[in-house]
Amino acid sequence: MKKHHYRRTDYLGEILNPYNLNRACLRVVRNKGIYGVDGMEVPRLKEYLKANGSDLIKSDKYRPNPLRRVEIPKDKTRNRPLCILSVVDRFVQQAIHQVLSPIYEKEFSDDSFGFRPKRSTHKTLRRCKLYISEGYNYAISR
Repeated sequence: MKKHHYRRTDYLGEILNPYNLNRACLRVVRNKGIYGVDGMEVPRLKEYLKANGSDLIKSDKYRPNPLRRVEIPKDKTRNRPLCILSVVDRFVQQAIHQVLSPIYEKEFSDDSFGFRPKRSTHKTLRRCKLYISEGYNYAISR
């Protein structure tokens, strides 16, 4: 069992730091994407934050928007449901992620590959192949 070494800090202050918020905005804009339920396009995020950013930061009443559901083709016969966040919600999540991810990322096992930075299904398979070549009979992907 890993021993936890959490540092005590003002996470909310780090999340709301202007440098972090600017990085989050740039990341969302760079990632592009489609509009959410509110209809706001990604290129309008900077303009929105200039007009509403201080209210967004100061408000303790922030609530995420509902998700916009769309279906995208999975193959020739089926569609896959997809939920799309609003651009502002993507911005908020990105700002939180940038502060908290480096903290909790250290807690994961090196053998954990799901939804982790710089990891992929191909790397998972290579790791499984390595373990099998070392004589293990089972490799569990998680």
